[in-house]
Amino acid sequence: MAIVYVAYDGKWENNAYVDHKLKILMVSMDKTCLQLQMQIAKSIGIEEEASKIRMLYNANLETSKGVEIENDSDVEMYLYLVKNEEEYKKFPIIVEIEETTIQYSEGNKDSLVALYVEEEQILTTTLVQKTKKRRFQEVEETETSSSSSSIWESLKREKENMEIITKGTSIEDLKENLIFESKEDLKEVLSMIAIKKKFQYRVPKSDKKIFMARCIDEKCEWYLSVRVYKNTTMYKVCTYKNVHTCSLEFSNPDHRQASSHLISKYIQNMLGDPKVEYKTNQVISDVKRVLGVTINYQKAWRAMQNARDEVLGPASDSYGLLPSYCHVLKKNNPGSVTKIMKDSQNRFKFLFVAYGVSIEGWKHCRPVIVVDGTFLKAKHGGILFVACAKDGNNGIFPLAFGVGESENNEA
Repeated sequence: MAIVYVAYDGKWENNAYVDHKLKILMVSMDKTCLQLQMQIAKSIGIEEEASKIRMLYNANLETSKGVEIENDSDVEMYLYLVKNEEEYKKFPIIVEIEETTIQYSEGNKDSLVALYVEEEQILTTTLVQKTKKRRFQEVEETETSSSSSSIWESLKREKENMEIITKGTSIEDLKENLIFESKEDLKEVLSMIAIKKKFQYRVPKSDKKIFMARCIDEKCEWYLSVRVYKNTTMYKVCTYKNVHTCSLEFSNPDHRQASSHLISKYIQNMLGDPKVEYKTNQVISDVKRVLGVTINYQKAWRAMQNARDEVLGPASDSYGLLPSYCHVLKKNNPGSVTKIMKDSQNRFKFLFVAYGVSIEGWKHCRPVIVVDGTFLKAKHGGILFVACAKDGNNGIFPLAFGVGESENNEA
């Protein structure tokens, strides 16, 4: 068994979870992720079926919210650390709760009826996929209970006829009354249709309530009008005039809708294998072959960076994992020395790592240490320092390495 602290009902301030409530649980070491969620939900008094529980533990020096517990392996690792490592016993499981279900009850004349507007519905055709989130709006009932039943039935019939396009859905063309989960999903789908059909559009108006698009040729009759759907964050296609009367002179090989963000969606699967180096010039040729669009080197490079962030995660998140990495390193390589330093704003500043085997091997090296550095060309820059010596065979023997902001005395 492991003693686990659970922090909940708090708020985040500068990546620190404050003003929270605390529970103490006895958790068996063979708990699965689902079982742990159910135990936590029961202990803090929420319905597990009615809520989505997100679990984190903040073991990263407050450089981000923390390390998320998503599956059985994460639970096993966390329980092991809490039970066997003294420094991890002070890290509680931070619980974030998101309501997900809908309840409806008929009331009397003076009661309240919850009329729910489902933002992500259960249509699972090729165009519509099942989603989870729902939004609701509470209104006061002014009719009898029989009247409220008819209102509810009317709302249900309306929702059954809705076609909601979810993120990542590919469709051949738009049509009136289609509903998109967000404006970003609408723009992504519209951009892909424009690229496939070889036309470009401009956006004369776009705000929180309306999105309008016209052909780049001012004389062309193609027109699209999309508005916010009722009191939700979804957008509904109100008017769609799918007729092009523009000239071919507006066809441009460098398509304005082929943004780096859109292109990154098509090259993400190319970055899944770390053994294969996917270069920027290959992006240019693949986009030309697949989409028929010519892009410049800068746009291809930006698409590569966006795709890497989506597949591998942002580079800044890796700094938040350094404390966990150093802990596991010292556990699996006894005698290793690690040190992380932060600045006055709690941001990463220096890292030092010396493996235990390197420290032991130093006893058999010549008593001369050479330190050199090289620039890190990633997004956040910095200098990689390496300390080496010569062993008995005149071979280069690595002793330690570190990361600093620049080659200065402090580093």
